[in-house]
Amino acid sequence: MFNFNCMIKPISFTIILLVSLTVSAQKLNSHDSLLIKKYWNRIYPISITSKSGNLYSNINNYLELKFIDDEIVPFRITLKTNNGTLVPENNKFITFPKYAGNSYISIYIITSNDDTLLIGKKKFTVLHIPDPCLKVGNTVINEKSAISRNVLLRGDSLKLFFTDDLPESSHWYNIEYFNSGYTYGGSFFYEDNKGPLFSKNAISAIKKQHPGQELVIKVVSISPKAEHFRIMPIIRFRML
Repeated sequence: MFNFNCMIKPISFTIILLVSLTVSAQKLNSHDSLLIKKYWNRIYPISITSKSGNLYSNINNYLELKFIDDEIVPFRITLKTNNGTLVPENNKFITFPKYAGNSYISIYIITSNDDTLLIGKKKFTVLHIPDPCLKVGNTVINEKSAISRNVLLRGDSLKLFFTDDLPESSHWYNIEYFNSGYTYGGSFFYEDNKGPLFSKNAISAIKKQHPGQELVIKVVSISPKAEHFRIMPIIRFRML
């Protein structure tokens, strides 16, 4: 006789239990909803670093908050950006965009219950800092510009000039050493100038130049070390 018990192999069953987990998004309470509606786009940042209100990449841009109707908001306010960093400082904020293009800054209020509520966004244009040219007094010296000799002879300091849109940029660097020269008879003659002023020899050479003569100014060294550009400016211009 056959032993049927020996013919039957044990069968193991694996029971898989599927658990369905439903996560629901946290809903705003009525009080928070009213706050968002009340303050939506009524608080916004403005740039006080540039005249145009734009931001510039790779520098600190200072922001101030503006309140429509000068309304006093009884909440803490924080900002966030998608381009670079943004931190508070005293009653202002500093943003440091990493790249040119756009920067979207979000405005939040923090309630007494530590709820963080988005109450608006603002889009800023982010520009590159232009390569510097030169400035003497109030006169900008660009490549191929025409400058009166009187501008160079009045004794004003030579400065690096980036843009009128960034008033503080005129204080970023000091010129420590530059050359000024001209071509005569196929040869190039130049004078060394220590500091931001033209030397006596350089002024004497400028006085001898005729209208239409091309002059060249090459900045050799500045302080502090350049962060906003790589190549020292070499400007060629003509004398009026």
